Amino acid sequence: MTPDIDQPFDALLTNITLRPINGAFFRAVPAHAADYALEDGPSYLFKNRYNISEQFGALYFGDRAEVCKTTLEKRGLLASRRVPNVLLSFDIQVDGILDLTDLNIMNLLQIHRENLVQTRDRPGAYDISQKLAGSAYHSKRILGLYAPDASETGNTLVLYPGKILAKHFIRLSAKLNLF
Repeated sequence: MTPDIDQPFDALLTNITLRPINGAFFRAVPAHAADYALEDGPSYLFKNRYNISEQFGALYFGDRAEVCKTTLEKRGLLASRRVPNVLLSFDIQVDGILDLTDLNIMNLLQIHRENLVQTRDRPGAYDISQKLAGSAYHSKRILGLYAPDASETGNTLVLYPGKILAKHFIRLSAKLNLF
């Protein structure tokens, strides 16, 4: 069963179980932007899976380095070498994460994995994920999402920096050049 895209997820998210995230996560960015890797401004301008352009931005992290590399390869950004990219490793500890890899959560939300991993070239690919992201972002409890990555190589952690509290942390632990 797929939810009616016109129905917001707000009511379903009110009491849903959230989880903490703690560990190493990775982010690939153009080398010239490495010092600004924790700013969500660039995503604010573009339509992505879990942010809505000109409404709110998000930071996207892979749970493994392969997630970031595969994403760049699929977009042709490593092969073209137009802009060198770096892989940043972060130690992250954040509460209030909606876990979209949990089958019980997916069933409660009436969504399927395939709703979350469609490629951007497919019409309507982001309809459900953006509706979910909008409800999550505007909730008082949800600070981010943990979801299957569209590259099918791992999972993506999506954080909304404007909602992260002082007790949470995101600390850079390593920086590597991607070739």
